Amino acid sequence: GTKEEGHIKELAITLAKNNIVAIRFDPSGFGESEGDTEKEYRLSNYFRDTESIYTYLKTLPYVDSKQIGLFGHSMGALLVVLFAAKHPEIQASVSVSPPHTMKTKHRVETTWTGWKENGYLEKVRDGKTIKIPWEFLADADSYNSLEDVTKIKTPLLFILGTKDSNVLPEE
Repeated sequence: GTKEEGHIKELAITLAKNNIVAIRFDPSGFGESEGDTEKEYRLSNYFRDTESIYTYLKTLPYVDSKQIGLFGHSMGALLVVLFAAKHPEIQASVSVSPPHTMKTKHRVETTWTGWKENGYLEKVRDGKTIKIPWEFLADADSYNSLEDVTKIKTPLLFILGTKDSNVLPEE
């Protein structure tokens, strides 16, 4: 998602009111971030963005670098699992509706018709049409969240919406 989505803003405000530092950011190619969605829309790039934010966060004088947690939804929830597996020092993680893979039967049959042939998938986001390149899928397939989740030894909360139409419960 982007930093301006209502639930993301509300969560950050609520955390701040409870003296918890929260950083919201736009991934590369979205919102106020630099880049072109067609070139930047890759899980690897978003992992790199998260790594940069994490590095920055640890430099802030009012942040206890030994008490950092993660929150993400949908693709960001998948990223939470991957990131927490690489960073055992993360103290807790919340993953809301994470797909274990981007390539599911549901998506292939309903949403992705013509994606490979066109080279991109058009999607409306924040009132704008974006083009998600086919290369995104190859990049996302290089990650194995089912293997990575077993590496996480700190608290990890999964939240699943049974009426979520983007990430189905069986995913």
